[in-house]
Amino acid sequence: MTRWRWAVVLVTSLCTTSLCTACAGAPAVLTLPDGTAGSCMSVAVGGPEPYWFGIPVTNATDRVVVLEQVQLAASEGLELRDAVVIPPLQAEDGGTLGIGVVRDPANTEPEVWAGRQQLTGFRLRPGQHVDVAVALTRGPGVKTGDAQEQVISYHVDGEGASQRETSRYAITLTDDCHVQPG
Repeated sequence: MTRWRWAVVLVTSLCTTSLCTACAGAPAVLTLPDGTAGSCMSVAVGGPEPYWFGIPVTNATDRVVVLEQVQLAASEGLELRDAVVIPPLQAEDGGTLGIGVVRDPANTEPEVWAGRQQLTGFRLRPGQHVDVAVALTRGPGVKTGDAQEQVISYHVDGEGASQRETSRYAITLTDDCHVQPG
């Protein structure tokens, strides 16, 4: 290969690497669940749904991250109905409140729910932690639905390229969480 071609390959490689903040080997932009946590909600088939599940998300960079969307992955029997961002609410004891698993957050967690914001376009500040709350229902006649992963799409402010990272937060919606699928 000539010197000129080597220069083109080197410049192309450097440009590609600098545009990809979530490339293999690069530090993660978002801190997401790693598969060691999850939630199960017991609800009779035909019972009221959706249920809201909070997925913890933190901006691990020193730049603003703009959230775009969330999708279910490694999922069976669950349908995503809605998604919002829940910034933590400062509690009287100095801690913070977020959203866990809840059927009707407007009635059971009104203070937390009142702070919800649209996911698309939400600007996650450097170091900021939020819950991405997803409303999930089971498909018609489904007894047990689960989603082992959620894919969050975003872009770093000032960069046009959309990126994706995967949360490994196991979510199950079933008629009995104590019965293990056989």
